Amino acid sequence: MILADNINSKRLFYLGVVVAVLLFVTFLAWQFLGYFGLLGFRLQTIEPSLIFDSSTNDFSKVMTKNGQYFLLKDKPLEINLAATKDYPKTKVRLVYDKNEESEIYLSLFDNKKKKELKESYIAGNSFRTKEDFERDKTMFLPEENLLLWQNEKIFSSPEKMLEYLPIVSRKRTTTSYGVNLEDSFRLPGYKKDETKKDFPVFLRGKHTILTYIEDEILDFEFSYYDIDRKVGPDRFNILITKGGVEYGRYQKPDQEGQSEKKARMDVSGLKPGIYTVELDISDDLIISNIKTSQSEFVFRDHFFPVQNSSYSEIPGIETKPVTFFAGSDFLMFEAVNRTGLQEVLFANKNLSIDVPKAKYFYDLVNNKEMSFEDLKEGVSIGQNQRDVQKITIPQENLKIDFAGGYFALEKNNLIDNLYNGIYEENLQNISTKEVNIKPEGLESFVGKTASLTTRRKHDTVSSFDLDIDNLSKPRVSIETSKNEAVLIKKVEVLLYDEQSLGYKIYQKLFAHETGK
Repeated sequence: MILADNINSKRLFYLGVVVAVLLFVTFLAWQFLGYFGLLGFRLQTIEPSLIFDSSTNDFSKVMTKNGQYFLLKDKPLEINLAATKDYPKTKVRLVYDKNEESEIYLSLFDNKKKKELKESYIAGNSFRTKEDFERDKTMFLPEENLLLWQNEKIFSSPEKMLEYLPIVSRKRTTTSYGVNLEDSFRLPGYKKDETKKDFPVFLRGKHTILTYIEDEILDFEFSYYDIDRKVGPDRFNILITKGGVEYGRYQKPDQEGQSEKKARMDVSGLKPGIYTVELDISDDLIISNIKTSQSEFVFRDHFFPVQNSSYSEIPGIETKPVTFFAGSDFLMFEAVNRTGLQEVLFANKNLSIDVPKAKYFYDLVNNKEMSFEDLKEGVSIGQNQRDVQKITIPQENLKIDFAGGYFALEKNNLIDNLYNGIYEENLQNISTKEVNIKPEGLESFVGKTASLTTRRKHDTVSSFDLDIDNLSKPRVSIETSKNEAVLIKKVEVLLYDEQSLGYKIYQKLFAHETGK
């Protein structure tokens, strides 16, 4: 008996050694592929618990009831990241103590070109009011994505400060500030439709819709059923936004019974442009029809069609093939159960979905099935104009994910423009304007803020989309206001190519918060 126990102990020891070696080899492979640009992204994470990180060994660390933090006070926290290739995009994510009210300044230095980058970014103070501005001389305007402050309390309100700045800018002085210009994108060949049209599509759970409007009311009516397979109340929320600004919100209380229900929302007085309609609903709710006068709309990132007889709770539903249009480099399919097993039909090939819960990848650019091993090679695009693909799903009940891509119920101009990046290129040309200003005796400044700031239970998370191209060896410097301290829990620096298939799959599978 003792001999058997010794043998088992040795086996467990050897198994532990093998697992440790495999994890170490995987880590080295991950670092190797990332360093040489084979993954399509390069990620560096800095946090107090990383004992092998020599760059932060001389930094003060404090332990609180919420975990371990860096104490940022007298000197900047710097992170160096190196890669063998330039990446077109850069993101930085900060996690810091939510109770701190100090500004956090973030700047970059290009180690490769040996120069300081002009952009500077500010975290913190994202929830201030007009009273805060009058008292502390600082104000965040979320609708403008601007942070205003003044060293001397000269302006009593942010409105007065904004009125004054353009006038003094004519003096050709030195301090600069950023102004977000209005989105002037117009969809080519767009014709609004005065009549409402029904789209009898069966969709389960949360979806994101992008729609284009021009001199018209934005309106959607959703018919839906409650299949009541889960215990507890169901949610039905609609949120309409554009550029991070909310333009409409609708909440429908949970209703018992399996009869068809309707939720309608319309918003008037909107300027032309592309608006996001977030449909945040429970998995127990099945959309059975979309009625709208919007002639141009698409689904983004995710699509879950369920026109399948397995949903017998819905009157008249039957399994039948349905055709959609995809503007995406790749698609990821998953059958939630055996009723979703089928062959998806593409232009010249079929993709067999034959195992429930398994993930299947398809390269739409080159029209071929992909394996996980293909991800590091990415999708080869040999043409300037990318085509929207027609897809037929015989019996639906199939989750479809396409990070950074679009799905349409019928082919339209919007999906072509979004997929080929025409809309994004237009926004880049009009997004920012710099004006030189400096009233005599006044130190006022308007700076760029985090592209996304959220508050969690114990921490604040600020994500920065840095508008800097072709970086391979950046140094990120993080510092705080003079004589003030901030607790930093984690810093992530991400270099990436958003067109890389490896980055898209990584972002989707691991829900990387920096990419959100």
